[in-house]
Amino acid sequence: NYIGKITSSDAQTVTDNFTQNMVISGSVTGSSDNWYATEIGTKLQYNFTGSSITFRYLADTRGGVWKASIDGNFIKNISTNSGAYSSSSSLGAGVMETNIANNLDNKEHILILEFIGQDEEHPTSTPRGWIRMVTPTSKPEYSFDTFVYVVKGATVTKTQNALWDSNKEFAFQVDFGDRKEWVPEHNSTGTLKLGDKGTQQLFINNEEYSINQVLSDTSFTEVKMLQHLFATHPTTGVEFAEFIITTTITSRGVKFNTKVKWLKETTIGSGYVNMFTVNPKFITEIITSYNTKYTTQIFDNSYNYLQDEAPYSYIGVSNFYNNMYLICHNSNPYETLRMGYSDRDGDEYGKGLFALQHRNEDLQKLYPRTYTNHKTVGEIYQFEGYFGFGKLPMINKLLS
Repeated sequence: NYIGKITSSDAQTVTDNFTQNMVISGSVTGSSDNWYATEIGTKLQYNFTGSSITFRYLADTRGGVWKASIDGNFIKNISTNSGAYSSSSSLGAGVMETNIANNLDNKEHILILEFIGQDEEHPTSTPRGWIRMVTPTSKPEYSFDTFVYVVKGATVTKTQNALWDSNKEFAFQVDFGDRKEWVPEHNSTGTLKLGDKGTQQLFINNEEYSINQVLSDTSFTEVKMLQHLFATHPTTGVEFAEFIITTTITSRGVKFNTKVKWLKETTIGSGYVNMFTVNPKFITEIITSYNTKYTTQIFDNSYNYLQDEAPYSYIGVSNFYNNMYLICHNSNPYETLRMGYSDRDGDEYGKGLFALQHRNEDLQKLYPRTYTNHKTVGEIYQFEGYFGFGKLPMINKLLS
């Protein structure tokens, strides 16, 4: 994520998340993205500076009612019961939002949300006052902060997601005949595991730490993760590929070095490595190592197959954040991009090997398809990649 201060005379829309220190009476519990109050009289206090405030929450059949007041004045009751809404009005995953107030004076306000029990029109025996929030495990397409407010003429701190949570290092679709699965897992089907021989090691500044214990916030210069894993059939448990993965993290980015050995005859319908997954709200243009420029401001899920000859390095620049950039680099490109093989996309020179998917307003994905219907037993595939980021004054003007 990029975190920075923005000052503008124009109205800025800002999102913010629920925290436990907002609870001034009663208690709020839950897990993952959805938290709730059950004790009548539970109160949340949220201070904001702006002219408008909106509240987001899960709505289901257990939902009760929040009473909303601003600066001591009652505004409205907000039901979190799904019976009070049409499913078509959901933001996604059953999440609703209610605008509590508009046209407020553009100054600091105090919002109080008080849980008052069940919705009388949609009664339930155990009503919950639902709250939606964003957590580290939130799916990008369902990441909804608790509060949205509009502020004018103020300096605000804005967190802008730069790379969505989409596979970046590699993704191989394996056809088992009766089913197709991805390595590593997609859709919660585990396919890359330790097995009996696998290992995982974590080094912080060259000192080894247990990967199974939660660490407190730890400053570092370099983090390394070494993994020896096995691709495993999800039902039979047969190991069909061996993976050795080295990951190095510094203040400048992340480097991956991966070695795969196919242990069984395995049909790989599609295989991708070093995928550049950018948020078009952060990056507006991707420039190849040939200085060819591609916009990220198309959102129709179309594919643009790059006609450069194996463009192995990319930089993303922004009209919104003029001094910021992102980098994706295919190290050792001849091996990484499987240029010596024909069972990949593109011609012999790599034209058409990379495609830029204009998926939607949140995700643009540039990736090479390095496997198409591959079956060779014993083949070793070694690939390397680097994902970097940085700040350089006028980088957008320099390259665009």
